[in-house]
Amino acid sequence: MGKENLNELKRSTKILLSLIFALLLGAIIYVCNSVAENATFYGNDFSQYRQIYVPEHSETACAIVDHSAVRDVCIYEECYITYRWKNSLEDVDLNLLKQDFNYAFLQWTLAENFDKDLIEVAEDEHANFEIEFVRIDGPGGVAGYTFLPTCGRSTLPMYFDAEEPYSFGSDTSGVNFRALGLHEGGHGIGLQHSQSLDRAIKEGPTEDVMDPIFDSRKQTLTQNDINRLNKIYE
Repeated sequence: MGKENLNELKRSTKILLSLIFALLLGAIIYVCNSVAENATFYGNDFSQYRQIYVPEHSETACAIVDHSAVRDVCIYEECYITYRWKNSLEDVDLNLLKQDFNYAFLQWTLAENFDKDLIEVAEDEHANFEIEFVRIDGPGGVAGYTFLPTCGRSTLPMYFDAEEPYSFGSDTSGVNFRALGLHEGGHGIGLQHSQSLDRAIKEGPTEDVMDPIFDSRKQTLTQNDINRLNKIYE
């Protein structure tokens, strides 16, 4: 092989590697942004939570982005939604978790266009989404996140931080699981946050359950929450 041909091969290889790197970087950014958009924050000093981590996949941190742009989601056409539990919290009765989550999810049926039953299935059965407790970032910060339902996804992961100081029922101390389940359930059926995290930090959180800043006292849907869901399922 001549020197000119060798140099040309090197240039072609560099271009190909650059294209592959750009594609991989784009894919990583897309996944990270999807996670960041649906993270639910708990605490007072949100300045330290400008990044979140993808549990069990990598240690890559992604900056929070404005998620206000509408993206297409696949709505549930069936008259029921199935879910399953992958694990539970240590020292917490699973029946208590189920009771609070079912109580929370039932509120979404208040939306006149969303009349669906929630059905729990066994671990080995197909489910629309799966609840899992994972280590995200310790107490405070990200309390949970759920990907929006998209076409082609078999089971939607719904993550809760296993290290949060959870409370149950009407107890609003710490992270109330009923309130957090209500919020994450909203993501699971297609709702994005009602405002961006940047706006919530600058102007303050709203009363909406789907506000990105979590509050254990938000255990009842606002009319805005209901209207937004009705618009998706109209």
